[in-house]
Amino acid sequence: MNDKNQNPNNHDPETGDTINLSYSLSKTDLFWYNLFFVRWLLVGAIAFFILAISAFILSLNMLSGDLKTTIQWAVMGFGIGFSMCGGSIAAIMLQIFFIKNKSVEQAMTRRNYIINPAGVAVFNERGKIVRTWKEIRKVVKAGHGFYIKTGDKIAIVIPRHVFTDKNEIKLFEKIVKQAAR
Repeated sequence: MNDKNQNPNNHDPETGDTINLSYSLSKTDLFWYNLFFVRWLLVGAIAFFILAISAFILSLNMLSGDLKTTIQWAVMGFGIGFSMCGGSIAAIMLQIFFIKNKSVEQAMTRRNYIINPAGVAVFNERGKIVRTWKEIRKVVKAGHGFYIKTGDKIAIVIPRHVFTDKNEIKLFEKIVKQAAR
């Protein structure tokens, strides 16, 4: 490839492998993004809940004496664990949906995206970010969209609903597969 094709800003329109997107993330998009990367909280909360209920029912119906007290303490421990996991999920929801937060507001600003075989370019009122596919660590396909990991804690979020149709999603997946080679 020559230098012209190494930059997502420079694209030969004759190839047709360019996706132009312009959107703002919604609060729901941000919530799903956060849940995806801390999904162990959700799994932990569900596991703690199931174990706590099971242990509580078992302790009340089948046991007596010191063993019953031990199991009740175990149930309280599971309850505390569930509260911590559920509390973390609640904190994410509060931060995104109810508390005015500068980072959430910045994440929800309108951006324009150019995605092509050379990489990804993101434009907003503060400037632009250009990443070649060599600089991108990983592209994660999730139920609600795609996450283009550009750093340890940084990802470009592309919700499925911003694509115009299934063909555009297929083109995006094709570009990603070609870049992975």
